Parts: sequence; C-alpha cells; structure tokens
Amino acid sequence: MSAFQSFLTESKLPELSSIERQKIQRARDIMLERMANPPSLIELSRMIGLNDNKLKIGFKGCTSGQLGPKRQLGLFDRTC
Repeated sequence: MSAFQSFLTESKLPELSSIERQKIQRARDIMLERMANPPSLIELSRMIGLNDNKLKIGFKGCTSGQLGPKRQLGLFDRTC
C-alpha cells in the first residue's frame, strides 16, 4: 500500500477539547429537540458557538457520521 493510500484509509479525527465536546453534546440536544424542523449545520454551529468544520468533526467522532435528510434516531447513540 502506498503512503498516499495509507493516509486516505487511516485518517484520524483531530482531538476535541472538553469544551468542544460539551458544545457537540449541546448540538445533539438541539437536534433531538428540533428533529421535526432541524437547523442547518451553519445555524447549529452559530447556536453553539463552534465553527461548522469542528461541528462536522465532532459529529463524525461522536455519531455514526450520518448527517442530512436520512438521519436515524440512533444517530447520537455514542457519547463524545
């Protein structure tokens, strides 16, 4: 396997600080509260005070990684 292929398959998520993890948990709560009419990622990131890139990284690390219209109730089963 080439170094480039290895890089693509072994990508690790950056570590989140405890404050960032708390903000991701707050985003989780907001999404569950507003499941019928969820905010966009940009709106959600503004609501919790975290940039949208960190929010996406946090969702990947704390969820099954599924965002968008095909959300499932089990999306937030894992804790950060």
